[in-house]
Amino acid sequence: MSIADIERVRPERLRCRQLRMLAVVTNESGCRDATQVLLERAYRRWSGRPDCDHFPPVQRWQAIEPGYLDGAELLPGSLIGAAAAGHRPRIRDLSLGVQAALVLHSGCPAHVEETVLPGAGRGALAQGSRRGLFISVYGLPEDDMTLAESVLAGYAGLGALTVVERFSRWLPDKASHPTVSVPARAARTDPRAVA
Repeated sequence: MSIADIERVRPERLRCRQLRMLAVVTNESGCRDATQVLLERAYRRWSGRPDCDHFPPVQRWQAIEPGYLDGAELLPGSLIGAAAAGHRPRIRDLSLGVQAALVLHSGCPAHVEETVLPGAGRGALAQGSRRGLFISVYGLPEDDMTLAESVLAGYAGLGALTVVERFSRWLPDKASHPTVSVPARAARTDPRAVA
């Protein structure tokens, strides 16, 4: 997909990779400190930039059909746009801070969700219940997911997070599930509406 001729991209024509990780927060204060440093650097990078709308990842993700990633596709444009406008929200929630750091540095949509991990197994999971983060980063073929992975590797290198599970996949093609309009369902012409 070329930046010059972006049009609304239908999900069934997309090739979107999902990187999914489960990480244990091994040093919460270190994780918060790293997040704050990453956010400050991102805010400085984007603050006052009038050209943020021309940043290729922002353009690519703004061209995606809304709802493709349940709203995550809007994050690059909204977070980078807010930072460019000088908004520096104080993010108290660790998962939202990590999510914002990933998006602002890589331009890739991300979703980070907290979870409590029971103490079991070896290594990072052995020491009683721990706070965990489910991390999903999404990328189109042109996106720099390596940069997003580098941000996460930085957390691990500082001893703030330990990645205990990681996998990557291409999201399924939605062509087998065609979009059906609401009027078609109401008129019962949608085969999924018939019981």
